[in-house]
Amino acid sequence: MAIPDPVPEGYLPLNIAFERYHGRPHEPLGDNELINRFVHYLISGKLEVIFREPVTGERLALPQEAWKGAQFAWRSLFFNTVLGNENANDMFRPYQGRTPFVSTVQLSAILTDRVDPKRPRRGLYPWDWCQRDFLSKVEDDGAPTVDCDEDGWRTQADVERWVTDWMRERLGEKNEPSVASIRRHVSEWLTLVRLKRAG
Repeated sequence: MAIPDPVPEGYLPLNIAFERYHGRPHEPLGDNELINRFVHYLISGKLEVIFREPVTGERLALPQEAWKGAQFAWRSLFFNTVLGNENANDMFRPYQGRTPFVSTVQLSAILTDRVDPKRPRRGLYPWDWCQRDFLSKVEDDGAPTVDCDEDGWRTQADVERWVTDWMRERLGEKNEPSVASIRRHVSEWLTLVRLKRAG
Protein backbone atom coordinates (compact mmCIF):
# COMPACT_ATOMS: atom_id res chain seq x y z
CA MET A 1 0.00 0.00 0.00
CA ALA A 2 1.39 3.41 -0.96
CA ILE A 3 2.12 5.80 1.88
CA PRO A 4 0.75 9.31 1.30
CA ASP A 5 3.15 12.24 1.37
CA PRO A 6 3.05 14.77 4.23
CA VAL A 7 0.42 17.43 3.55
CA PRO A 8 1.88 20.90 2.81
CA GLU A 9 0.39 23.76 4.78
CA GLY A 10 -2.59 25.27 2.99
CA TYR A 11 -3.23 22.16 0.90
CA LEU A 12 -5.39 19.04 0.92
CA PRO A 13 -4.93 15.67 -0.77
CA LEU A 14 -6.86 15.63 -4.04
CA ASN A 15 -9.04 12.70 -3.00
CA ILE A 16 -10.13 14.53 0.17
CA ALA A 17 -10.82 17.68 -1.87
CA PHE A 18 -13.04 15.67 -4.21
CA GLU A 19 -14.84 14.13 -1.22
CA ARG A 20 -15.60 17.61 0.09
CA TYR A 21 -16.75 18.68 -3.36
CA HIS A 22 -19.29 15.93 -3.85
CA GLY A 23 -20.26 15.95 -0.17
CA ARG A 24 -20.90 12.24 0.09
CA PRO A 25 -19.26 9.50 2.18
CA HIS A 26 -15.99 8.68 0.47
CA GLU A 27 -16.74 5.60 -1.57
CA PRO A 28 -16.66 4.51 -5.21
CA LEU A 29 -18.80 7.02 -7.07
CA GLY A 30 -20.37 6.31 -10.45
CA ASP A 31 -21.68 9.82 -11.13
CA ASN A 32 -19.76 10.57 -14.34
CA GLU A 33 -21.32 14.01 -14.75
CA LEU A 34 -20.12 15.08 -11.31
CA ILE A 35 -16.66 13.59 -11.90
CA ASN A 36 -16.34 15.34 -15.26
CA ARG A 37 -17.44 18.62 -13.73
CA PHE A 38 -14.71 18.36 -11.09
CA VAL A 39 -12.08 17.33 -13.64
CA HIS A 40 -13.10 20.38 -15.70
CA TYR A 41 -11.88 22.56 -12.83
CA LEU A 42 -8.54 20.74 -13.02
CA ILE A 43 -8.30 21.14 -16.81
CA SER A 44 -9.21 24.84 -16.65
CA GLY A 45 -6.65 25.58 -13.95
CA LYS A 46 -9.23 26.77 -11.44
CA LEU A 47 -7.99 23.94 -9.26
CA GLU A 48 -4.25 23.38 -9.60
CA VAL A 49 -2.64 20.11 -8.55
CA ILE A 50 0.81 20.03 -6.98
CA PHE A 51 3.14 17.33 -5.72
CA ARG A 52 5.63 17.70 -2.89
CA GLU A 53 9.19 16.61 -3.64
CA PRO A 54 9.92 14.21 -0.75
CA VAL A 55 13.51 15.26 -0.10
CA THR A 56 13.54 19.02 -0.65
CA GLY A 57 9.85 19.71 -0.02
CA GLU A 58 9.70 21.63 -3.30
CA ARG A 59 6.20 21.99 -4.71
CA LEU A 60 5.89 20.73 -8.28
CA ALA A 61 2.84 21.69 -10.35
CA LEU A 62 1.10 19.09 -12.50
CA PRO A 63 0.48 20.63 -15.96
CA GLN A 64 -3.17 21.19 -16.79
CA GLU A 65 -2.63 19.22 -20.02
CA ALA A 66 -2.18 16.09 -17.90
CA TRP A 67 -5.93 15.91 -17.43
CA LYS A 68 -6.86 16.26 -21.09
CA GLY A 69 -7.86 12.91 -22.49
CA ALA A 70 -6.70 11.14 -19.36
CA GLN A 71 -8.36 7.74 -19.48
CA PHE A 72 -7.82 6.88 -15.82
CA ALA A 73 -7.40 10.32 -14.27
CA TRP A 74 -10.54 9.76 -12.21
CA ARG A 75 -8.59 7.20 -10.16
CA SER A 76 -6.61 9.94 -8.41
CA LEU A 77 -9.91 11.39 -7.16
CA PHE A 78 -10.44 8.30 -5.03
CA PHE A 79 -6.95 7.22 -3.95
CA ASN A 80 -4.18 9.05 -2.10
CA THR A 81 -1.38 8.42 -4.61
CA VAL A 82 -1.07 8.23 -8.40
CA LEU A 83 0.06 5.18 -10.35
CA GLY A 84 1.81 7.25 -12.99
CA ASN A 85 -0.03 5.72 -15.95
CA GLU A 86 -3.22 7.75 -15.68
CA ASN A 87 -2.69 9.27 -19.12
CA ALA A 88 -0.96 8.15 -22.30
CA ASN A 89 0.85 11.51 -22.43
CA ASP A 90 2.92 10.32 -19.42
CA MET A 91 2.51 13.60 -17.53
CA PHE A 92 1.61 11.67 -14.38
CA ARG A 93 4.60 9.33 -14.66
CA PRO A 94 7.19 11.57 -12.90
CA TYR A 95 4.91 11.56 -9.85
CA GLN A 96 4.37 7.83 -9.57
CA GLY A 97 3.57 6.93 -5.97
CA ARG A 98 3.23 10.58 -4.95
CA THR A 99 0.20 12.24 -3.38
CA PRO A 100 -1.53 14.99 -5.40
CA PHE A 101 -2.56 18.08 -3.44
CA VAL A 102 -4.78 21.07 -4.13
CA SER A 103 -4.95 24.48 -2.49
CA THR A 104 -7.56 24.89 0.24
CA VAL A 105 -8.10 28.48 -0.97
CA GLN A 106 -8.85 27.32 -4.53
CA LEU A 107 -11.05 24.52 -3.22
CA SER A 108 -13.05 27.01 -1.14
CA ALA A 109 -13.63 29.08 -4.27
CA ILE A 110 -14.81 25.99 -6.13
CA LEU A 111 -17.17 25.03 -3.32
CA THR A 112 -18.60 28.54 -3.23
CA ASP A 113 -19.07 28.42 -6.98
CA ARG A 114 -20.25 24.83 -6.96
CA VAL A 115 -23.25 23.90 -9.04
CA ASP A 116 -26.13 23.17 -6.72
CA PRO A 117 -27.77 19.97 -8.02
CA LYS A 118 -31.14 21.67 -7.56
CA ARG A 119 -30.07 24.77 -9.50
CA PRO A 120 -27.86 23.57 -12.36
CA ARG A 121 -26.07 25.94 -14.66
CA ARG A 122 -26.67 25.92 -18.37
CA GLY A 123 -25.07 22.86 -19.94
CA LEU A 124 -25.00 20.81 -16.71
CA TYR A 125 -28.43 19.21 -16.85
CA PRO A 126 -28.71 15.42 -16.36
CA TRP A 127 -29.58 14.67 -19.98
CA ASP A 128 -28.08 11.18 -19.90
CA TRP A 129 -30.26 10.17 -16.96
CA CYS A 130 -33.33 11.71 -18.54
CA GLN A 131 -32.68 9.89 -21.82
CA ARG A 132 -32.23 6.63 -19.93
CA ASP A 133 -35.63 7.06 -18.27
CA PHE A 134 -37.18 8.09 -21.59
CA LEU A 135 -35.92 4.93 -23.28
CA SER A 136 -37.13 2.88 -20.33
CA LYS A 137 -40.59 4.41 -20.73
CA VAL A 138 -40.52 3.66 -24.45
CA GLU A 139 -39.65 0.08 -23.58
CA ASP A 140 -42.56 -0.16 -21.13
CA ASP A 141 -45.23 1.96 -22.83
CA GLY A 142 -44.20 1.96 -26.45
CA ALA A 143 -42.90 4.71 -28.70
CA PRO A 144 -44.86 7.99 -28.68
CA THR A 145 -46.96 7.72 -31.84
CA VAL A 146 -50.46 8.78 -32.83
CA ASP A 147 -51.74 5.23 -32.29
CA CYS A 148 -50.14 4.82 -28.85
CA ASP A 149 -52.58 3.54 -26.21
CA GLU A 150 -51.35 5.94 -23.52
CA ASP A 151 -52.85 9.41 -23.43
CA GLY A 152 -50.24 12.15 -23.40
CA TRP A 153 -47.64 9.98 -25.09
CA ARG A 154 -48.34 10.42 -28.78
CA THR A 155 -46.44 13.44 -30.10
CA GLN A 156 -43.12 15.20 -29.72
CA ALA A 157 -44.91 17.89 -27.71
CA ASP A 158 -46.04 15.17 -25.28
CA VAL A 159 -42.46 14.00 -24.84
CA GLU A 160 -41.26 17.58 -24.34
CA ARG A 161 -43.84 18.02 -21.56
CA TRP A 162 -42.70 14.73 -20.05
CA VAL A 163 -39.05 15.89 -20.08
CA THR A 164 -40.02 19.25 -18.57
CA ASP A 165 -41.87 17.49 -15.74
CA TRP A 166 -38.96 15.07 -15.27
CA MET A 167 -36.50 17.94 -14.91
CA ARG A 168 -38.75 19.98 -12.60
CA GLU A 169 -39.34 16.99 -10.36
CA ARG A 170 -35.61 16.60 -9.83
CA LEU A 171 -34.35 20.17 -10.12
CA GLY A 172 -37.24 22.27 -8.91
CA GLU A 173 -39.66 24.64 -10.58
CA LYS A 174 -38.13 27.10 -13.06
CA ASN A 175 -34.80 25.24 -13.03
CA GLU A 176 -35.53 23.12 -16.09
CA PRO A 177 -33.60 23.61 -19.38
CA SER A 178 -34.87 26.02 -21.99
CA VAL A 179 -37.72 25.01 -24.30
CA ALA A 180 -35.33 25.04 -27.26
CA SER A 181 -32.85 22.78 -25.47
CA ILE A 182 -35.56 20.30 -24.49
CA ARG A 183 -36.93 20.30 -28.04
CA ARG A 184 -33.49 19.63 -29.51
CA HIS A 185 -32.79 16.69 -27.19
CA VAL A 186 -36.25 15.19 -27.62
CA SER A 187 -35.95 15.42 -31.41
CA GLU A 188 -32.65 13.53 -31.26
CA TRP A 189 -34.08 10.86 -28.96
CA LEU A 190 -37.15 10.33 -31.14
CA THR A 191 -34.94 9.99 -34.19
CA LEU A 192 -32.95 7.27 -32.41
CA VAL A 193 -36.16 5.47 -31.47
CA ARG A 194 -37.44 5.61 -35.06
CA LEU A 195 -34.13 4.34 -36.44
CA LYS A 196 -34.11 1.49 -33.94
CA ARG A 197 -37.67 0.51 -34.87
CA ALA A 198 -36.85 0.69 -38.59
CA GLY A 199 -33.73 -1.42 -38.18
